[in-house]
Amino acid sequence: MPTKTEGVPVVDQQKEPASQRSLLPGELRARSRVLPRVEIGAAGSSVLICPREGELPFTADSLEWFEWLCSLSSFRFIGHSGRFTAYREGPRSWRASRTFHGQNHKQSLGTTDRLTIARLEEVAGMLQSRLT
Repeated sequence: MPTKTEGVPVVDQQKEPASQRSLLPGELRARSRVLPRVEIGAAGSSVLICPREGELPFTADSLEWFEWLCSLSSFRFIGHSGRFTAYREGPRSWRASRTFHGQNHKQSLGTTDRLTIARLEEVAGMLQSRLT
């Protein structure tokens, strides 16, 4: 029962909000739209950025790189040759997608074990050449 102390009402803390419920999978995805990002710097060094963990300490094409890719469903790639969004197309296959002037361009990336920086740059260049 709420009581007053020195003229300030005390709120009953035992009541829970009536609208408290678990989020549906679609709602969870909508709240986490920021994708992990792989960027290639001017000196050719790669930077891996995860929205939850920040900059990752391992290098691209390492064992940790491939393990990290296995944990993802999509990511953004920004390289010297172009950029795209990569997403899983099955349990192991990946596809690159780039939208330009309302047209969506897609290219197969291959399986997770073939997703090296060289392959990502190659596909970024292919998609970029379709835009010009």
